[in-house]
Amino acid sequence: MHEYTGKACPKLFTIHCQGSGGIEAYFIGNNLYYRNLSTNYSEPAQGSNGSLVGVFQPKTWYYLGLEHERQKIIGRSHLNIVINTEQKKSISIEFPKIASNVAITKFVIGENLIGRIASVVIFKTPINQLKYSEDW
Repeated sequence: MHEYTGKACPKLFTIHCQGSGGIEAYFIGNNLYYRNLSTNYSEPAQGSNGSLVGVFQPKTWYYLGLEHERQKIIGRSHLNIVINTEQKKSISIEFPKIASNVAITKFVIGENLIGRIASVVIFKTPINQLKYSEDW
């Protein structure tokens, strides 16, 4: 993984809907960040609005689980992070509100990424930490 140069940094994934926003996970060096995207897409910048997910060393396999937990009646939405079956942290985050009929304008997995992604699984409903441990 390369140090940040001001150009497009490696993306684990990007999902963006023009006019509505989206989500993105991107690397700056060995650090993986997660951020909400505004209505118009722009590249991440050093010190941007990303939340640190974790530090990932080269030439090492990792299991990474990112689970969006919807807002309850009171409180905020959460991003739950699991790395190698260990619950790392839960980040309070306000997810973008994207209408169900809006077209996805940017959908990327592994853009400018040097490495391998063994699989990507998207579940319709949340699973918990125990489920991660049992399945992986």
